[in-house]
Amino acid sequence: MNCSRTNFSSNKSPIRDLARWVTLAYRMTQRVFVDANVFYSRTHLDWLFFLKQANNAMFQLHSTEDVFAEVRRIIRTEVVHDKMTAT
Repeated sequence: MNCSRTNFSSNKSPIRDLARWVTLAYRMTQRVFVDANVFYSRTHLDWLFFLKQANNAMFQLHSTEDVFAEVRRIIRTEVVHDKMTAT
């Protein structure tokens, strides 16, 4: 779908062109960057995947290796802290 400015040039009102642009932008799949705090929080992670299952075209999930490394570091720190306080 081509959303270039030339598609919207017409003798119609600019408000109608804006409404058409907003409608097209609303239909596009949104890209969502998932940070470490979402992966670490069980509640946030559950809601994220619930929404993804409910409407797969709603958004695309993106993340990086650095985020996954941060989650691993947080979990390891928590496990070590739990072991130290248990003894």
